[in-house]
Amino acid sequence: MLTVSEAAVKYLSGIVSSQIKGTKIRVFVEHPGTEDADCGVALCPPNLYDAADINVSFPGLDIVVDPVSAPYLENAVIGYKNETLTLKAPEIKLDMLAKDRPIADRVKFVFMTKINPSLALHGGSVELEGVNDGTVSVRFHGGCVGCASVNITLSESLQRQMNLYFPEEKLKVVDVTEHVETESSYHGPELGAD
Repeated sequence: MLTVSEAAVKYLSGIVSSQIKGTKIRVFVEHPGTEDADCGVALCPPNLYDAADINVSFPGLDIVVDPVSAPYLENAVIGYKNETLTLKAPEIKLDMLAKDRPIADRVKFVFMTKINPSLALHGGSVELEGVNDGTVSVRFHGGCVGCASVNITLSESLQRQMNLYFPEEKLKVVDVTEHVETESSYHGPELGAD
């Protein structure tokens, strides 16, 4: 998703090392997919990142990216030269849902920005396996594997989003996950718990 030069990693890790423990670097895009799109780099203390953020690790440096910014940071490069930090993100103005983009890319975008942030709150995520003849094959991960509510997630979240964003394509979502309950399966709040 994001490339960071060795010089930029060294520079940014030096800044982070003087901050409170757990501070990371946040890379973000404002007004993505528009002519006003812009991107930036900021310090991110522990109380400002959450489960939905995507973590990108480099030696001595962790970078967090919010799910909405992530697709726009494909092919982005952070550099550091002549005491100047640079961020080049050539895709920040692209319309990720434009009809001329491949359907699989558009579906992945909806998963990343609309569905996975909610699933991350329960320790889960969904991944696109493929789109063939109007069928969207998905695989759940983490807390969604073995979750008793996965069928509701499939129909009320995934299928609903496909109908909303791709009404002309009439996509049908099919789960290809082997659901076996594990320790990480989401069970929801305990009944009677305070």
